[in-house]
Amino acid sequence: MIKTLTTILMSCALLACAPRVRVEVAAAPAVAIGVTSVAVVARDRECRPIADAMIADLKAEALIQVDPRSPVKLMVFDCAVDLGWTVYQEVDGADERRRADVEGRGHAVMAVETPYGTVAHVIGNAREGHLGSWKNRPIRDMLQTRSTIQRRLTSSVASDLVQQLNHQPQQVVRRLYPNADDGSAKQLTHLAVLAEQRGDLAEAIELASEAHLTDPSDRTAEYLASLQRRLYGQSPR
Repeated sequence: MIKTLTTILMSCALLACAPRVRVEVAAAPAVAIGVTSVAVVARDRECRPIADAMIADLKAEALIQVDPRSPVKLMVFDCAVDLGWTVYQEVDGADERRRADVEGRGHAVMAVETPYGTVAHVIGNAREGHLGSWKNRPIRDMLQTRSTIQRRLTSSVASDLVQQLNHQPQQVVRRLYPNADDGSAKQLTHLAVLAEQRGDLAEAIELASEAHLTDPSDRTAEYLASLQRRLYGQSPR
């Protein structure tokens, strides 16, 4: 890994590009299906978005074929997405600033059903957060933020369920910023990626959180969310 990282950094120095590294994300399989095709079924309306996201993930990974006629069914039920808001306010003379932070949790249960009965139950869960930026005006984008977090939770829960059927580790590409200014969001992200490479997810999340507070952008939010999914998805099942 050190040799690969050094090669990438040297190549990018010559080409003036932002270096990237690959980080391996271990699989967390909970059940072996032993078939080549499955049907994904939502037991109730609340689970339909998660079931649809699972189908999309399975097709994208080409792990298992999705066939509504398959005798093996992945039955999705007991789905829930909960969001919590915290609004902070600062007053400095005539200036008044507000910031809204959002934290959400989601979960679902998947039953692996065969013609001979149910062979396994798997729990998928996810946690997503949004650190708002300070605004010198009333916060009006709460509904949009709520919708964004709900979509991320739905996708994360579905990915957690699918990942538990997959015995192969995944590799994700991270961008490095070795020449970023001290204290900038890019430097904090650079340090977070290095901590992630070392396997220290707690430190990576702390640094990524600081990066997002420094620059609350979609890029920093997505990276922080991906780290949180990995850490909180490693609880014993």
